[in-house]
Amino acid sequence: MGRNRQCKNYAEPLERDFAAKPNQPSCRFVGPPFCGPRNKKATSMAKSESTSKKVASAASKVLRSKTASKAEKAVAASALTQKGSTETTSAKVAATASKVLRDPKASKAAKSAAASALTQKVKKKK
Repeated sequence: MGRNRQCKNYAEPLERDFAAKPNQPSCRFVGPPFCGPRNKKATSMAKSESTSKKVASAASKVLRSKTASKAEKAVAASALTQKGSTETTSAKVAATASKVLRDPKASKAAKSAAASALTQKVKKKK
């Protein structure tokens, strides 16, 4: 019960604050502003965009294509996964999407799916 836990972003262990305060749980973790369950909402970086019906159709077309490259299919799968959800694009898929957009041989549908996937990429905080 009295154990401390280590925060991933901070070198010192988090301490428990057992002082009961009104309208707050009696046991909460205290630490730097970017750690702990209290600030989960502040660090949440989900984007509000999701793949449109038109882009989802294009992504489906790319996935069914026999001539589409592995990179094009990976990006299309990512864009299709984000249809109707709050998932975001990973750094690896974003790099692949960038390559697809720069490829002159990529189809219009593949480029559309790549652009959608890049739009849903969470930017790094500076």
